[in-house]
Amino acid sequence: MRSILLLGNYRPTLTLARQLAPLGYRIIVTRGGGEGCSEFSRYVSECWDHPPIEDETSFFAALNSFLRQRPDIEIILPVWEPCVTGLAKHQKHLPQDRVYATPSSSIVQQCLNKMEMVKLAAEVGVPCAKFAIIDSFDELREAGSRVDYPFIVRPLASSLPINGRKAVICHSEDEFKKLLPEWPEGHRSLIVQEYVEGPRYNVYFAAQHGKPLRLLAAKILRTHLRDGTGLAVDGLTVDLDDDLKDATEKLLSALDYTGVGCVQFIVDRASERLSFLELNPRIAGNHAVPEACGLELSRLAVDLAEGGGTAEPHFTAKGGKRYAWTYCDLRGLRVALQEQQIGGPQALSEFGRLLWLGLRAPIHMTWDWRDPVPTLALFANQIPGLSKFVPSDFKRPVRDSQDVKGSLPAASAPLKAQNT
Repeated sequence: MRSILLLGNYRPTLTLARQLAPLGYRIIVTRGGGEGCSEFSRYVSECWDHPPIEDETSFFAALNSFLRQRPDIEIILPVWEPCVTGLAKHQKHLPQDRVYATPSSSIVQQCLNKMEMVKLAAEVGVPCAKFAIIDSFDELREAGSRVDYPFIVRPLASSLPINGRKAVICHSEDEFKKLLPEWPEGHRSLIVQEYVEGPRYNVYFAAQHGKPLRLLAAKILRTHLRDGTGLAVDGLTVDLDDDLKDATEKLLSALDYTGVGCVQFIVDRASERLSFLELNPRIAGNHAVPEACGLELSRLAVDLAEGGGTAEPHFTAKGGKRYAWTYCDLRGLRVALQEQQIGGPQALSEFGRLLWLGLRAPIHMTWDWRDPVPTLALFANQIPGLSKFVPSDFKRPVRDSQDVKGSLPAASAPLKAQNT
């Protein structure tokens, strides 16, 4: 069995483990990097302890040591976005006799630079709403004169939210003052962009040298936040329309993209207006959706990194499948109650609706009756008041790592690439 290390422990990690283990891979996961609990999966063989992933220097120094001590780990697949961005910067310092199942470092860095991607979209003829790059709070306060209300304020890096949100929608000057009374901490620049009314569409893909091998479109019906800027909790796969297909192909071709990923658009079908949002050069958060539709992105992420894929047939999946993420839906309901956006009676009604969706939807982000423990552990550890009734042994991974953390180089010392 070939061992593969998945960097990041959250919902797509579970899907990757469930897809790759039956193909003969021995699955190792990190303990951190997301909401966790994939270590409980029957498809996971080992869980690696490590410094916090948020401490990028220490984490990748530890990863370097870990890989040197573990020549059996042949493949490294970054899942959580900080792992994807960190690997793009540090891969040259890691052992070079391994397979890093990610697009090239240059493609990752370009895709995650929202300003560069908006410019690229304009260059290749992909529609994108009017935008401006803002570098100071004074410029932010004048944004309404540069981009008409309503507008949306977005971070340059999606891994760094604005006041805990992926984006902030401002419909008026009063709302702007309420939502952004000061410059958000940790941001050097922000994107202010014209707000396009309409649902978000995801196009999941695998591509080789800029040509798509797999495509699937999904319409996001609802997010966990009521303004629509949150994480998708309810969606429907749809037939891929020509405008989405054309825009995706133009972006992939311009990037000479090899690997898997997800492009996001806002589409207003009433006015037939499409606006490019971003291209995520990684396994998507709702990775269970393309896998349930037969795209085999888990396998292709590895095969393409190893140089395969030339004989892969092109496949565009049909639509018609509903999906749900009940855990995050409940989290959104709690946020709405805490922020007094809804009252008790409405909360009970919405709880019944999301529970009904969870029971009926054919695709779930974490739940699998053949591998139920990760989802049960996730709920047990996160729902207030329930965790104390769960035995401590259940809260901890059932299979621990071999306690190989590796010696950490000094934080200021550069990592040295070395073959194991």
